[in-house]
Amino acid sequence: MPYVAGPRYVGKPVFVLTSRRTHSAAELCAYDLKNTHRATIIGERTAGDANSSTGEIALGYSFSALIPNGQTRSPITHTNWEGLGVEPDVVTSVGDALVAAYKLALTDAKPNVESNELTKERQFALHDPQAALAEEIAGFPKPPSK
Repeated sequence: MPYVAGPRYVGKPVFVLTSRRTHSAAELCAYDLKNTHRATIIGERTAGDANSSTGEIALGYSFSALIPNGQTRSPITHTNWEGLGVEPDVVTSVGDALVAAYKLALTDAKPNVESNELTKERQFALHDPQAALAEEIAGFPKPPSK
């Protein structure tokens, strides 16, 4: 786009985590980002729901239907992901997708600042990404309980 309302996110890695429960518009996002080489898709193949609908149709007696009446077609692939799903670049289980993305991010990152402490931290994270992620998550403030 010639104009965006904020800073551009260019030249930085993007990772999209997917599973067989990734459907519809989320699949469109993963499909487009993969085919334009703007993101690395990590996880499981998506559901394969490429048909769109303009909305629910009331049938009466508390019944409704969502009937597909549109079809997405990529200008790059000239097809879509209907019935096939979006194949990840890195195939892994849902439970391992975040760690796989984290390891890729650590490996591909080009640090702006170098220091012995940061180098040790990165080596620790690459050696045991699960523990490093647990430390990162523990450092975030907990959401208020309802």
